[in-house]
Amino acid sequence: MDVLNRETITGRSVNCDQGVFTSIPSPMGSGYRLVSASRGIDPKEKQHIITRCPSHGSLCSEEIGAEGVSFYGLPSGRFCIAHSCNAGKEHTGRGGQRIYTRIVVLDADALWAFNCNPFEVVRSLLKIQDAEPNLKPPANPPPLELPVCSSHESTRLEQCVRSLGAGWLAAVVDRVIGESSIIMTTELDAIALAEAVVLSLPKPGRRTASLSAGLKFSMGRGFTLSVLDEPNPQRLRATLQGHKMTLVVPKDNPPAALSNGGYAGLVERRWQENRTVELFDFTNGDFASWTADSLGRYASLVNRRDRVAEMSPDELLQLLDQQIHDAPIDDVASRLAIETTAAALAGLRDSIWTLHADQLVNLCDGLMAIWRDSESSADLFSQVLQDGLKRLTRQHPANAARLALRFAQAVRDGAELASVQESLHDLIDHLGEWILDQPSESLTELAHVLDSWSNLGVLADRIGTLREQLSQRGRNEAVA
Repeated sequence: MDVLNRETITGRSVNCDQGVFTSIPSPMGSGYRLVSASRGIDPKEKQHIITRCPSHGSLCSEEIGAEGVSFYGLPSGRFCIAHSCNAGKEHTGRGGQRIYTRIVVLDADALWAFNCNPFEVVRSLLKIQDAEPNLKPPANPPPLELPVCSSHESTRLEQCVRSLGAGWLAAVVDRVIGESSIIMTTELDAIALAEAVVLSLPKPGRRTASLSAGLKFSMGRGFTLSVLDEPNPQRLRATLQGHKMTLVVPKDNPPAALSNGGYAGLVERRWQENRTVELFDFTNGDFASWTADSLGRYASLVNRRDRVAEMSPDELLQLLDQQIHDAPIDDVASRLAIETTAAALAGLRDSIWTLHADQLVNLCDGLMAIWRDSESSADLFSQVLQDGLKRLTRQHPANAARLALRFAQAVRDGAELASVQESLHDLIDHLGEWILDQPSESLTELAHVLDSWSNLGVLADRIGTLREQLSQRGRNEAVA
């Protein structure tokens, strides 16, 4: 397989059983069989592997560098990942290339370590084994220690999907999630396209999909997804007639239109926009459910987060209120909620400096109405509120003082008032400057507010100074 251009070595390794399926002359015969297998692979697993392994003429190409990958669950609950290649001329006289298949059998925890991506397992296997097939493998090799690396060939995948069309890829992902059996023909890199489909599926759901890539279609192997180069799709159509399988031939016609709201629509947009890093970061989450309906709900959470940049302050407040009162169903939804809340608060913080006094009052009022319910984002709310109060202090100190009182009282209920003292000190200092040139009716309003502030102990000295300034202003007016 191609040289990786995106790889993270984790420093971990997993134990797995190994084997080889090919055709070599031996006292046991010369046909295709499991010529090598770790003792940990039990008889039922062996039978399942033999049924699904490719034999003579099963690779799509007889070129020296041709390869195929397959992945499927075993009756034991473990998983088999196989890499097939051509290994010289067939020795039996049938002609064509001998197919040599390396096999790895691992459990669910080991597969999870590789992000449930069989192509990561294959790359790790090929990094530690000789490139040349071993036509004299031991009958019972020891278990294999496979280094865990998180990797995908980003450029290769993106180029393939760009050539195919993101809509086609999303349509295939949609059908796989809907538990349809899909056969997809392509003149492109079948292995890259199959991995693009896998990475577009939620991580836990990848374990339930079986697949082959680069191998000719066989009804008996029964894969959920088969991606192959088939020069004669009509032959496949005839083979599939009467069976509940979907044949996808991208070069024949465009995919059905996808709505922008569902999971497939999200996949389509991310590939179209070359935002695959974001897509894979999302799909590698620990989803509680991966049914079509639940994935649609996850997609709506992502779409909500994506729309934040286009929202007005009022819309951002509505979104925050919704976020605070929505209960996340799992870690993925919780992470999305935190990211959305942070983005919405950042948007509000940016908008503060463009709002006039009435809008700022409404904004701060709205923030305080939902702030106390937000345990995970309380600090972010507090920062935005303090910025809003600073801005409002310069425009309408009396309103700022009234809102600051509510803010200080709320803080005292749940945390130390000292955490917002700096902002309140700044507010009081600006009130002192403001007093000098305000009409009397505004000062009367401020005096009522300061009466309410009298029990905020840590601010007592500054408030006392401010009240004295207010009284002095009143005395000066009386003398005048």
